Amino acid sequence: MFRKLLLKLTLLNAGVIAFLFCLLIAGAYFVPERDLHRRSTFFLAKLAAELNAGHRPPMFYRPHADHPGAEEKGPPPKPLADLPPGPPPGMPLGPMEGDDFPPPPIIFYAKLDTNGNIAATSASVPFSADELQELVQNVIKKSAQSGQVEFLTSTYFFYYTERQDAPGKLVLFQNFDREQEVFRTLMTSLGIIGLLCLLASWYGSLFLARRAMAPI
Repeated sequence: MFRKLLLKLTLLNAGVIAFLFCLLIAGAYFVPERDLHRRSTFFLAKLAAELNAGHRPPMFYRPHADHPGAEEKGPPPKPLADLPPGPPPGMPLGPMEGDDFPPPPIIFYAKLDTNGNIAATSASVPFSADELQELVQNVIKKSAQSGQVEFLTSTYFFYYTERQDAPGKLVLFQNFDREQEVFRTLMTSLGIIGLLCLLASWYGSLFLARRAMAPI
């Protein structure tokens, strides 16, 4: 009888600690992820507005090393709002190099015609024309203005809106591999710590249960 009561007290204490730690892990993952999606939506929506206004943010016209995109042709770009002509102060003309500088984020766009075919892209597209068309079709199937899509071995956040220069759609993409790696590292660390805490809570709960039952 006393052995069963001891086991119940131990399981109860360890279960409460494990439940609280699971809530902590869930909050540590879902709250930052939701905030990241909100920030990405705002950022890509702002870039879409700049593109639709005729501006050309420099990040779209830095060719990707693997698959240079077909940069749009047309009249000279308008400068960004409230800035003098030319690249913004402090914006590098090429990718930063060296161990002290992380690679720039992969951000690109595709302009679609009314049939969903690609009419123009930025120079920063990291895919071939066929791969990009497949990625765009995956976004169209989702029927959402923004969200996350898995493609090949990477994760991309997308923003889907109307074009202002011609009938059709504008789709912007931001690579999420770096953020996903941070989340995976965080979850792995929390998982290992959680197992250690669960083990410690089991022995601690057993110790407290024995102390509580000592007078009995």
